[in-house]
Amino acid sequence: MKKALTCLLFLIFSIYKVKGQIYKGIASFYSDKFNGRLTASGNVFSNKKMTAASNLIPLKSVVKVTNIKNNKHIFVYINDRMNKNSTRLIDLTKKAAKELNFMKEGITLVRVEIFYFPSYFEELKL
Repeated sequence: MKKALTCLLFLIFSIYKVKGQIYKGIASFYSDKFNGRLTASGNVFSNKKMTAASNLIPLKSVVKVTNIKNNKHIFVYINDRMNKNSTRLIDLTKKAAKELNFMKEGITLVRVEIFYFPSYFEELKL
């Protein structure tokens, strides 16, 4: 019975696997006032790391972010959520924004591809 339930849960949660899914939208970057605060995933935030916040992309995902204006890309770890009213796709650290070369503009149009998505069993640490 336990094995059957585990298999059923695996099938249900595998439906939600979104690796390779591509989003397009606006990226911005964090203010320095968030340094030292806890993120939604429990990490301490630092603008010197390659992390990001998104309301659409699952926490603990690794995503490839491409600046559509200059075709530069980076990989970041999703460890936080944005304000629930935000219309932006992703909020990057200053380090990530510098790599994508949009610090002066403040925002840019990006393509975000989910590169790694934690499986249900990884979350449970089975």
